[in-house]
Amino acid sequence: MSRKFGTALQTFCNDNSIKYRCLIDGTVETEEQFNNQIIWYTGQADSEGMAIVGIKPNEITWTAVKAEMDKL
Repeated sequence: MSRKFGTALQTFCNDNSIKYRCLIDGTVETEEQFNNQIIWYTGQADSEGMAIVGIKPNEITWTAVKAEMDKL
């Protein structure tokens, strides 16, 4: 994962209104990688304590993350 991508994504994941966390598989430098290489978690656990996988929050888009990356 590029340092810029991680830093840019963190600006969204640290927002208290967004309760999701993610696992990134490899380097994310394109929209295709953004859409396919990130597993999103809801921040909640099931009855067995396992993380619940969810869908990407609408607030976190490639366009928004890329704009943050370009600021760095």
